Amino acid sequence: MKNQTIVAPKATMGIRDAFKAWLSNENFLFTLLMERKVTNRQMLLLTHAMVPFSLLVGSLFYSSIAAMIMTAWFGLACLMCKKGGC
Repeated sequence: MKNQTIVAPKATMGIRDAFKAWLSNENFLFTLLMERKVTNRQMLLLTHAMVPFSLLVGSLFYSSIAAMIMTAWFGLACLMCKKGGC
């Protein structure tokens, strides 16, 4: 009986699969700050909510129209956080 070696093909991961895997990984910094497990996807959603909030606070001193636009953007970002599982 001969010994046969079977070589399996390399598992190639597409860019989309790699990105999905990265999104599901735990984010160390936000997990440390919030004291609960936070994934990279949740971190991106939270960061997206922080940016319009910062711009909203700054636009309050500039223009009421800009403040309304930033309020709408912040509201949409909060809805995305709620829908995304933050």
